[in-house]
Amino acid sequence: GSAHARDYLIVDPDMAYVVPAKAMAMTVIDLLFDQATVGREIKEAFKPAMTKDEYLAMWENLLVIK
Repeated sequence: GSAHARDYLIVDPDMAYVVPAKAMAMTVIDLLFDQATVGREIKEAFKPAMTKDEYLAMWENLLVIK
């Protein structure tokens, strides 16, 4: 089925859960390596596209059935 649809079915749990979890763990390791130098650089340079309130309002508008 389509992703995020009621007919969606996981056919390979390893690919659905384990592989992404390992990739995320490796990313965290990379970001924290060397006193988290890369992670800190990313955090300091990050400029959000919208505020938290704008983000929540966007989702509220998307989820309202019109």
